Amino acid sequence: EGSANYFATDARSNPRPYLLVAFVSAVLAREAWRGLPTWVKSQLPSLLSPTSTDKRKKEYGNENINDDRDDMSSINGISHKLQSLFAVASERVRQSVQDVDQKVGYLDLVALVKLLDQLKEERAIDRDSRYTEGGEQVDNPRQVLDGIGEAFEFADLGYVEEGDELRHALKQYNFTLIRKESSTLPGSASHYVAINTKRKLAYIVIKGSTSFGDLLTDCCMEAVPYHLHKGPFVEGGPTSVRAHEGISLAAKTLANELEILIEEFILPNGYKLIITGHSL
Repeated sequence: EGSANYFATDARSNPRPYLLVAFVSAVLAREAWRGLPTWVKSQLPSLLSPTSTDKRKKEYGNENINDDRDDMSSINGISHKLQSLFAVASERVRQSVQDVDQKVGYLDLVALVKLLDQLKEERAIDRDSRYTEGGEQVDNPRQVLDGIGEAFEFADLGYVEEGDELRHALKQYNFTLIRKESSTLPGSASHYVAINTKRKLAYIVIKGSTSFGDLLTDCCMEAVPYHLHKGPFVEGGPTSVRAHEGISLAAKTLANELEILIEEFILPNGYKLIITGHSL
């Protein structure tokens, strides 16, 4: 009892360890706050106080505030998509478990795994044969790959952050930078547009995943239907395919942003358009 009283008295008389813990906790909290993207910080008040969202809905008479499930810059929208993805994955796992008898032995399980692997391989062979047999015969395959090295170089330049540095690098290829957009929002893609007036050539270059927003876009990976409005890729192919939801939405956002530039400037002036870069 005496020892317990001694330690209790000592802790009260020497509060330095508690102050140190409080100080370290405050520093960590500050650094965590600084590390949050701006678009997350702006939405935290409405997430922490649901009544504020209800108040805004009544004030503006808009029941769709923060409810657009295709708005990937909304935390609520991303949360819904991730929950939907996990629900689909859980359902598929549950169905797979139900389809396999619980009494299956070890050898039967190995045979099942090999059979599934064989089916997967056959599906890949069927897909490759469709692309091989479809399309038109090319007389000079090398001509098709002409300029691919330049496209690779421009794809790497997509990671240059500073506009002046990118402008200088493109100038060495006689290209002019006409647009550069760096975004950290989910459902969007950082990119740049460059043109060569003498060659009448325009590049749209898409940057790969580098930010937290890109990671969230990648995580929204549910396969959603996408209709091919101009017909199948190859003769006899499907007119509707399935696409990665996050990347599909990012591609639609990018198309909307560049639509006027492409239709009002690039195509009317006779430029050939090349789209390159790295996938999200």
